[in-house]
Amino acid sequence: MSDLLKQTLKGQQKQKPPVPKKQMQNEEENEDDGDDKEEEQDQFDVDFNKNSIPVKLQGSKPQPIKADHNITHSHHQNPQQAKITKKIHDYTPQKWNEFYDEMIFHPNGTPIYIAGKNKAPIFFCLHGAGHSAMSFANLANEVKQYATLISFDFRGHGQSKIELENPNLSVQQLLDDVVEIFDYVTTQWPKQTVIIVGHSMGGAIAAKSANLLITSQKADKVQGLIVIDVVEGSAIEALPFMEQIVNNRPKHFKSYEQAIQWSLNTSTLMTLSSARVSIPAQLKEVKDQNGNLISLDWQVDLLKTAPYWMGWFEGLTNSFLQIRIPKILMLAEKERLDKDLTVAQMQGKFRLIVLQNTGHSIQEDDPKSTAYNFHDFILKFRIPTTVEEVEKLKQVGIGKFHPTIGNYEYQQKYY
Repeated sequence: MSDLLKQTLKGQQKQKPPVPKKQMQNEEENEDDGDDKEEEQDQFDVDFNKNSIPVKLQGSKPQPIKADHNITHSHHQNPQQAKITKKIHDYTPQKWNEFYDEMIFHPNGTPIYIAGKNKAPIFFCLHGAGHSAMSFANLANEVKQYATLISFDFRGHGQSKIELENPNLSVQQLLDDVVEIFDYVTTQWPKQTVIIVGHSMGGAIAAKSANLLITSQKADKVQGLIVIDVVEGSAIEALPFMEQIVNNRPKHFKSYEQAIQWSLNTSTLMTLSSARVSIPAQLKEVKDQNGNLISLDWQVDLLKTAPYWMGWFEGLTNSFLQIRIPKILMLAEKERLDKDLTVAQMQGKFRLIVLQNTGHSIQEDDPKSTAYNFHDFILKFRIPTTVEEVEKLKQVGIGKFHPTIGNYEYQQKYY
């Protein structure tokens, strides 16, 4: 949302003067030549100095730079300048089972995706408006090294069988859906504790649903909250521009490959592997009477969800701050903090993590650093990963407690 808003505002502020017809023709010809050259250059050669010492590119852990005890900036530094050696741009779609281990349907028709199955704890992930569980696919591939990641498609999204047309996405309906799926998941996996994760709209619903669940009979199951790139003040300020932002998107695509390429060209997503699994899940096929594909359209008409926008974000800050469990806010830019969160962060009420060189979809643009910070969150806050550990923590106290969790082999990869 924030990146698209910036583009829109920039477009409003900077308008080019009309270009003479002759000049436009010349520019179009140059652009065509440029496209051909880009295709020719869509391959690269890694040419390292033969006499140089080999550089280890994998297995290194990121070194967060801390501005203070509650802010973490994650930096990526390219270890080696490289030239292109082989074609890397494959825009073909990828399927859910290349990332998740299993998919099951809740009796109400909600698809639930599981990665890591029997590991503890469970990261229970809620996606944003118009997205799907596939926005956590690459992250799931990383997290399942040490924990279980479970996500599902909200009604009207992804593979959901509930209200395919004009779904009710009111905040109360979404909260009811989350509580229902949470009860189902914790019944199927009764031993693990849960960390609730939400991105964008899902982040607002995560904070509000965590407050509901923490007062329920399953309060001990909820041991952490992670909100990804959504701040109440910034989100509400952006709402007047959302109609223009949505209308600026293409309404139709000829192929999945075209849609995937568009998402990368516009920096909607910054990681090819994420775009290949996430973007196709946001589209639906429109066919003629003979079953021939006419176009690919957005599955969720975001403009029709406009009546729900304010309800999603209003009260987010209060919900996030009042819940007394370990929590982190992950942002692409620190400047997105509003006044209330800035004050609360300075008071140490939550941990702020800023992942640089990412866009709004942090977990898709940099799944490895996100997974690393999830792992670090459990260790630093000493979060119990099982119901048994919850009881142990009560007995020995936080000072003597250390959670049991698998290792995470952080391997830097530049997409």
